[in-house]
Amino acid sequence: MKILNKLQQRVHRLEQAIGDFEEMLNNEEVKKQLDAIAYISQKLKDLNEKREEYIVCIQAITYLEEHLKKDDFRKIITIDEDVID
Repeated sequence: MKILNKLQQRVHRLEQAIGDFEEMLNNEEVKKQLDAIAYISQKLKDLNEKREEYIVCIQAITYLEEHLKKDDFRKIITIDEDVID
């Protein structure tokens, strides 16, 4: 029976821990933190995607510069600065 008592004590402690964690999830401050984490994660994803797009552009421009005559390269690469954000 000693083992049953120990197991019941552990179950009771686990139930308390579960209750504590459920209370934390319902806490407004924790919700705000989780929302902030989700927002920051999405921003990081967006910024990394934009970074990858720029890297591809840099690679393409570098390739063109290496494989075209200077005049042809300048004609292709000249972009109105208002187009660039």
